[in-house]
Amino acid sequence: MEKAVVTEMQDPKSGAKYQLIHPPNQPHTRVTSTGTGGIDTGGINAADKAVQQHSHEFSGWIDDWLDALLAALERFRADPDNPLAAELLTAAAHEVKGGGTMANAPALTALANPLCDLLERVENAAPHLDLIEIGVGALDAARRENRYDLDEKIDTVVTALDSETRKRTAGSGKKLPPAQAAGSAGV
Repeated sequence: MEKAVVTEMQDPKSGAKYQLIHPPNQPHTRVTSTGTGGIDTGGINAADKAVQQHSHEFSGWIDDWLDALLAALERFRADPDNPLAAELLTAAAHEVKGGGTMANAPALTALANPLCDLLERVENAAPHLDLIEIGVGALDAARRENRYDLDEKIDTVVTALDSETRKRTAGSGKKLPPAQAAGSAGV
């Protein structure tokens, strides 16, 4: 039986410590109807069905998210000291990260995670343009290769990006959660 992944976190402003618990399974696989007063799985089943019915649209959405990320990168390259350009790049990276989860493309989520961590934790992203370009390039390569599932190659890239992000943000005062493998539930 798989175990939950527990991530120790600390709020950078208040210093409060907390834990994120990532279940090892999809919640809908554990929901059952217990009769009167139990959980009605009808809504969950309807949501799953709706997602499946629209899954053909996900490839277009993935293209849109990645195109927006590439455009944000170009804007950032043109004016790396502009806070708005950095903010748009961060927002686009988060769109890919969250979208990868929604579109059942865990490789995109895993690859975008260290990029989001870097952009959130440095005061000035300009000196890290090389790592940002590598992260965005890895996401674009996953799209070109139609590689949306986690595999050894993706895990190797994610591990390298995460390691370098941790090195570069070590002195930022903003702690990253403990490193996790790309295939874990926490990515």
